[in-house]
Formats: sequence, structure tokens, C-alpha cells
Amino acid sequence: MLSETRDARYYSLWPYAHYAFFLPFAPAKGGWYAGAGGSYMWAHYTFIFPDGEDSINSASFNLDLVTGFNIGNIFDISYTLRTNFTGVSNKLSLGYVKRF
Repeated sequence: MLSETRDARYYSLWPYAHYAFFLPFAPAKGGWYAGAGGSYMWAHYTFIFPDGEDSINSASFNLDLVTGFNIGNIFDISYTLRTNFTGVSNKLSLGYVKRF
């Protein structure tokens, strides 16, 4: 976890599965994908104060919609729209991908 909060501990478990359709640009050149999936998130935070600790557990079930591009079967640019049925969040990500 990257945080500017001192004296805090954090860990989480976030398994997810997406089912997506893939439209290749050309053989071995990457492509576009779009799909949906679900996830479960569980997190535990511990904040340490001079007079003791305070711990918080957080859990949610989520529905995800995802779309993105694989460029040259090396780079991935994706956008995820996620809801836990009480709110909505989104994420734009850049990463490395290896398609087999």
C-alpha cells in the first residue's frame, strides 16, 4: 500500500473473474476486448495511535464492466467501471500483457 498515513497497516484479498470478447487487430498484433465479471474484496486496516490501535474490516461484492486494448501483445490499456451496488467507481490502467 502506498500511503502518506504513518503508523497504518493494510492488506486485502481481491479475487475476480472477467469474461470478455476479443477482436484482434491482426495476427499477433493485439486487439480490443470488452467484457463483464464479478469480484469479491476483503480488506483489513489497522491504524496505530499513541493510546492504542483501531482496526477496520471492509468487504464487498462487485460487478465489473471492462474494456481495453492490447497493443502489440505487450502493452494493455484498460478501463473498468465497478459497482458494489451502493456506489460506482472506475479505474484506468496501463500494464504489461502476454497473450498465449
